[in-house]
Amino acid sequence: MNNENAPESSEQSLPNLTVPRCTADGYEITLTDGTLLQLAPGVDLSGRTFSAIDFRGLKLNGSIFNGCTFEDCNLEWTDFSNCMMQNCTIVRCLLNHTIFERAILTDSTIHPLLALNTRFDSTDVSGSTFRGTYFRPFMSRASAFGTEFHECTIHALLAEETNFISAQFVECDLGAFMAMETSFVGSSFTKCNFDHIFFTDCDMMNVQFLHCEAESEVHIQKSRFSGTQFVRCSFGEADFSGSTFSYC
Repeated sequence: MNNENAPESSEQSLPNLTVPRCTADGYEITLTDGTLLQLAPGVDLSGRTFSAIDFRGLKLNGSIFNGCTFEDCNLEWTDFSNCMMQNCTIVRCLLNHTIFERAILTDSTIHPLLALNTRFDSTDVSGSTFRGTYFRPFMSRASAFGTEFHECTIHALLAEETNFISAQFVECDLGAFMAMETSFVGSSFTKCNFDHIFFTDCDMMNVQFLHCEAESEVHIQKSRFSGTQFVRCSFGEADFSGSTFSYC
């Protein structure tokens, strides 16, 4: 797991990008197969593959991208708020400052190059899988039921009133993860780093902590532990003040 500071951008990792052309109604883009598409808020673009396209700053809110693939694209500052994005694949893309607020991004695969200050507030990412990247996201009031995070560095994640029920975190660095009034019921953390996490008023029923560690402070306060399992975990300095434990 990478504890180093993430770079602000990884544009050097992207190929030469195609820039959409401005039109009276929004933007248009020519795909690699020669298809000419109109890009604008509220448009149905389901089933398309977008490869090496520069979407930076485009407002695509309310559009439908079900079953779409985004590969090698720059999606920084792109507005996908209120979009339908079920069964999408987002790989090798930049997601810095990308806005997914109130979007339906379920059952998707998300493996970007970098995702700093990405907005998932009130977003539904249930059933999706996040893989191997550096995330610094906002996820308040989001739904992440059954969502999986594999080999991710997730620093300073802010979650308030978020649903992580049955989520899986595997080999993730969760440094400075802040969660308030959030449910982790039935979730699991396997070989994760918990340095400087701060959870308060969270529901930790039937959570599994497997081979997790922290060299710095761990604060899980005023939270409810029931049926929770700690297996071979090492927390250097743990603060569980105000929390309750039963059947652990």
